[in-house]
Amino acid sequence: MRPGTLTRQYRRPEQRQGAYYQLSYTYQMKSRTEYVPKGQVAMVRQEITVYQRYKKLIAQWVDLALRRSRLRMHLARSAAAQSGPKRGRARSNVGRLGVKNPAKSI
Repeated sequence: MRPGTLTRQYRRPEQRQGAYYQLSYTYQMKSRTEYVPKGQVAMVRQEITVYQRYKKLIAQWVDLALRRSRLRMHLARSAAAQSGPKRGRARSNVGRLGVKNPAKSI
């Protein structure tokens, strides 16, 4: 499995002579180019195809994960809206500001 594009190049492009294969890809933010011997062209093509399929499947997975997350948040909002506004208990500053609770001292 490897990223990249495989192209056929020519040493003399005008006459289309001296064909060779070149693999170009970007890895860790660096563009790279490698020579590919004729005997390995089929294998490299297969590795590129596998990588492209991998990338496509990962993109689908991320898409589905985002949809699931959005749906979960939407359902949570809907459930909260149907149950009405939540009312919390009134909080006093007793105890938090160093003031002792007068009810407990009795």
